Amino acid sequence: MPVIRVNAQAPNTAKPCPSKSRAPLAQMAQSQGPIVIMTHGYSFLPGDARHCPHRHILASTTQSRDPRALSWPEAMGLAGPAPYGAAIAFGWAARGSLWQAWHAADAAGQEMAMLITQIRENYPARPIYLMGHSMGARVICSALPYLKAGDVSGAILLAGATYRRHLADSLNSPAGKSAWIVNVCSLQNRPFDLMLEAAMGAFGVTGQSIGRGARHPRALDIQIDAPETQEGFLRLGIPVARPKRGFCHWSVYALPGIFLLYRRLVFDGAILPQLQNLAQPQSTKASLIKNISYPLPAAKLTNPLEFPGKFLPRALVHTGKDVVIRGWHMLKGLYEQSQGSRSGIFGP
Repeated sequence: MPVIRVNAQAPNTAKPCPSKSRAPLAQMAQSQGPIVIMTHGYSFLPGDARHCPHRHILASTTQSRDPRALSWPEAMGLAGPAPYGAAIAFGWAARGSLWQAWHAADAAGQEMAMLITQIRENYPARPIYLMGHSMGARVICSALPYLKAGDVSGAILLAGATYRRHLADSLNSPAGKSAWIVNVCSLQNRPFDLMLEAAMGAFGVTGQSIGRGARHPRALDIQIDAPETQEGFLRLGIPVARPKRGFCHWSVYALPGIFLLYRRLVFDGAILPQLQNLAQPQSTKASLIKNISYPLPAAKLTNPLEFPGKFLPRALVHTGKDVVIRGWHMLKGLYEQSQGSRSGIFGP
C-alpha cells in the first residue's frame, strides 16, 4: 500500500504549502492494523523542489544514502505491497524563520487534529499513532488539545523542539491523558536545544525544550546515547548502534537499529512497561555543552547588544538561518575545545 500524503495549509507567511489535500479514506480501507501519522520538523516545505519532505524522510522508500534522509514509512515496515497498517505522511510549511515555523506548527497541529477526527469517524477501531521529529513534536502537541480521549493511542517525539510547558498542557487534555508519550532525546542534540531556547527567548518565549527531557510523569524520557539505555536495548533484543561522538540532530531516527524500537512501540504494546526501566533524565556527567546556560530576556529585544546572556553571539538574538549557522559554529568550537578533536562532529 502506498504512503498516503496529506499537506496542511498552515498560515506560514514565509512559505505557504502549494496545495492542500485530505487523506483518501478509501485507500486506508485496503489495509488493516494501526495507522501511523508521521510529520517532519523545521526547514521542509511540501512541493518544494529542494525541501519537500515527501522526497525525504516521508518518502515511500529511501531516496538518498544520507542517513538523515532515511524513509520513515519504509523503516516502520509500512511502505511495502501489503503492510499491516497504514502510513500517513503529514507535511506542513516549515520554511522561513524559526518564529514563523513555530507558529505555523501550532496551526498545522489543528489541521492534524481535524485529520485524526476524520479518520476516527471512519475507522473507530483502528489505533492511531503519531511520530514527529524536532518541530514536528510541536505539531503533535498542538493537535492533542483538539481531540477526544482515545483518539490517539500513543506518540513518539524525536528530539522535540517545543517547550516542556507546551507538552504538559497537551498531556492535560482528554486525548493527552489517554495516550502514551515516548520522548526520545540525546545529549548529541543539546546544542540544538540551546539554540532553540536562545532564538525563541529573544522574542520573549522562554522555557526549556523537551529535547532536554520532558520531565513529566506521563511522558517516558528515553535518552538513546546513555550507556545504561544502550545496555537496556540489548536486554530487550533491540540492537541499536552506539552513537558516534559529536553533535547530531538526526540520530534519534538515523541511528542504525533505532527503528526496531519504534516498530515495537507501535506493533508490540508489551514493550512499553519494559521501557519504564530505561526511562531516566539526561546524563548527569559533567559536560561543557551540558552546563552552558543562557539567561533569556522576558520581552522582545530591539537591540541585540542589550541581550544579557554570557558568551552569546549577537546572531542568536535573531531567528532563522543566521541562528542555526552562526550559533552552530559557536557551539561546535566549544565542543572541539573540550574534546581536542575536529572530527566526528556531524555523524550520528
